[in-house]
Amino acid sequence: SGYGSRISGINAALLLVVAMPQVLKGARKPGNKPTGAASLERRKKKCLAASAKTLLQRATKARDAGDADTAEVNLHRAAQGGSGPHAHAAAYELALLLAQRGRHVEADCWLHRLGFYFKLSPAIFDGAAKGFRSGLGVQDIVAAFDAALPASLLQRLQSAFGAGSPFWTEHGYPTPQFFSYNEPLASEPTVSKGAPLMRVVAEHVRPLAERAFPKLLGQSRLGRGPRVTSIEWWAHLRPPGNGSGHQLHFDLDEAGLVHVPEGGEPPHPLVSCVLYLSGDEGIKGRADSMPPTMVTDQGLAKGSVAQHAWLCQPRLNRLLLFDGGLLHGVPPRFAPSPGEEPRVTLMLGLWGGGPHAPTLSAPSNTADGRIGPNMPMPVCSSRGRGPTWPRMMTTVGLTGNQHAQGAVLPQQAPLATLRGPVWVRVGTGTASPSCDDHACRIKPGDDRVEFFGRWFLNHKPAEIQDRVLAEARRCHDPVLDAANEDGFKVEEVSLEELQQLREAAASVPRKAPRNKRHKRPRSIS
Repeated sequence: SGYGSRISGINAALLLVVAMPQVLKGARKPGNKPTGAASLERRKKKCLAASAKTLLQRATKARDAGDADTAEVNLHRAAQGGSGPHAHAAAYELALLLAQRGRHVEADCWLHRLGFYFKLSPAIFDGAAKGFRSGLGVQDIVAAFDAALPASLLQRLQSAFGAGSPFWTEHGYPTPQFFSYNEPLASEPTVSKGAPLMRVVAEHVRPLAERAFPKLLGQSRLGRGPRVTSIEWWAHLRPPGNGSGHQLHFDLDEAGLVHVPEGGEPPHPLVSCVLYLSGDEGIKGRADSMPPTMVTDQGLAKGSVAQHAWLCQPRLNRLLLFDGGLLHGVPPRFAPSPGEEPRVTLMLGLWGGGPHAPTLSAPSNTADGRIGPNMPMPVCSSRGRGPTWPRMMTTVGLTGNQHAQGAVLPQQAPLATLRGPVWVRVGTGTASPSCDDHACRIKPGDDRVEFFGRWFLNHKPAEIQDRVLAEARRCHDPVLDAANEDGFKVEEVSLEELQQLREAAASVPRKAPRNKRHKRPRSIS
């Protein structure tokens, strides 16, 4: 689940730069040695590219330290180089930073030069209070609840997915592929199989989901019980100082999408959920320090365009629920001050049965990297072999899986509802010291830099779903996968995480497939 969220981050534009060593190293074709003026011009461009890269690194450090002024200066200097992928990436980051600082006219100037036509509402970037009103969501679309789980169950989950948990290290997180697990709810698993802990979580989440989505999850007229037959779960851990956000995307059944005929309804969870395992506990006067999750009412139907958007601020033990077929993500925000705790979230997809059931992947093998969506839980060997993290998914030692007497019971939490349109046109901007007419013009068809945050669009908003589905079909087509064995697919990572993945991949020798024509890696699509 979560496809279409292949990358995320304030540095989304830089991913292609990292993924193209021929650009960074200034590679040239053999036998085409430049001389004279051509050689001088090439060295000049190489120097500018190296300078832009250094400036981008400085800007990233400044943002992580909460120094927006220094970040802006370095991004501006890098963007003013006027050519090359690093200059284009810097222009993108500068536009984003200016939007987050409320300087939207200047941001539009850069966006216009980068070829963008639409963007999210300015209030989503700068968080202007006047751009939102507080509410409790909309029935059968989106809702949130505080105190969702009993304290003992919450603590068990925090232990299982804390920064020091073997769950992350044994999966090699962040991973080159998206992965999730599927826990059936129709039958009782044995102690050695499945994830009983997730079943207990489902016992608390399902009643809240049925309360918020009576049409989707109400009891069947034939008395056959609720429609939810399995729960898909995956988790994310974003380190402190990483204000990257998460690309706008749809939750889908990736493995089964290739079997859906053109024009057919793409498979997706009935309801998607986000459980926050970190975040402020609603202390009065404390500023919100983590980026919120945004849910729109833009669905998978052809031509659907978002008319409304809701933002949910992370709070410890807060549960966000929304229609599983809606466009959602985490809008990037200015990096928080150092010392903030990691942003830890547990995602849940409530799946139906029969034609609404997800396609299950083969059992995982984290030793050789074979992971995918909706996997069955691995079995822990009695001899101590294999992964150790599944032992944390049991209920052994869990005392009191119900709310204690006198404890705060689940109650609906407020959501910030956007006033006005979700998508707006990018203005042409006006001349200003931060925007040079001769800087960062990307020509049509220039594929050196691609932007995937979907905060800014170079197409109509109604085309998002077609593009996401087409991309998902290509990347999960068995024929294309077999023809691209040397490809490197990346799911839901930030720039810093991608750099770690690239370094790890570079240290492992790869065997080229026989009689296969090498294609451009899809790691950055």
